[in-house]
Amino acid sequence: MSTCALCQLYRRPGKVPPEVGVACLVCLDLLDRDLAAMPELCRALPAMLAPRASGGHSGGHRAPGPRLPVSLDALSLMGPGSILAPAAGGLIPPLVLLRDHATAWAVMRAVTAAVEAREYELGHDGRPVLHGSVESLVAYLRVRLEWAAAAMGSFPTFARSIVVTTRQLRAVAGSATPGPAGALQVGWCPAPGQTTDELCHAPLYADTWADVIRCPACGAEFHRAAGGWDILARSMRADREARRGR
Repeated sequence: MSTCALCQLYRRPGKVPPEVGVACLVCLDLLDRDLAAMPELCRALPAMLAPRASGGHSGGHRAPGPRLPVSLDALSLMGPGSILAPAAGGLIPPLVLLRDHATAWAVMRAVTAAVEAREYELGHDGRPVLHGSVESLVAYLRVRLEWAAAAMGSFPTFARSIVVTTRQLRAVAGSATPGPAGALQVGWCPAPGQTTDELCHAPLYADTWADVIRCPACGAEFHRAAGGWDILARSMRADREARRGR
């Protein structure tokens, strides 16, 4: 049985069969959330240009020597071009990343006659390009995710680049893992899946004051007072042990 090409990327436990192309619906939703978060995270970058003091001391200890006037991480992500080569651990600006993938999708859609009118333009050098802002390119990619999961052989590479870049954006912007307002991811749903024999394994979110954690995919509820949170804790421990045993 083939498995979803994105589950390992999102660190989901278990083996889930693909439902749309090479991906399962839960991972497609997680990827859509990462894409949707990009514009707001990018808007937060200018405020992150001031370099942070090194070290973890409240006194703001810095290493000896001259201090750069800006944060290279934030500046690199603001592109148009990466300051450091990706192979050397540099950051790829989201605008560059989104434009490259959106252009590749637009070309493929034209080649496979998925569209009547060409979605890209030809640049001054004759090469195809899909121009746009972070917001417009994100919108273009989001509405075509299911098509790309089925039609683009490079879809797992695309997904990985989005996940890595979004994690970099959150690290620079100081943002937490995405989820409902005020909530953090606390684990993966251990309830039986609705369409397969595998467990649901959709992401679960909770805030500090929650008494009930409800799965957004299958609707399973875990009540603190009824011991549901103990079930989640045991499930997460079992998953960690299973991963160590692989």
